[in-house]
Amino acid sequence: MSDPLDVLWAHVLDTWDDDKRHQAFLAYCVDHGTLAEAAARYRKVAEASSEADVVSMGGVHGSGYRDLASRRDDAKKRLAAVALVAMSALDNQRTQPNTSRMMFGFKVFAGLFLLASLLALAWAFSGME
Repeated sequence: MSDPLDVLWAHVLDTWDDDKRHQAFLAYCVDHGTLAEAAARYRKVAEASSEADVVSMGGVHGSGYRDLASRRDDAKKRLAAVALVAMSALDNQRTQPNTSRMMFGFKVFAGLFLLASLLALAWAFSGME
């Protein structure tokens, strides 16, 4: 288990109530683009049907059903937080529309309109004589 992600996750499972462990795990996932893996791991805890399921994920035995129920509820909240972080990351990566190209099109249109207006005025004045 030399993968840093696995090591961090094992620390999360071993000391579930330690927010700093969760923050370190999530920060690593953000930095390495593995938020989907973080969500999958929290989802497994949220859907765990027994303490044995959590132990099979690399955790240690807790204090029974009450611990499992609170861990599942907490995992659901943390899964929502992972989704929020992922949405924020996507929002930060979103590109803005190319306004310089739009401005160029507007200037060309305005120039052509001005030229057509001047030609129309010149034609109107030439017909007055």
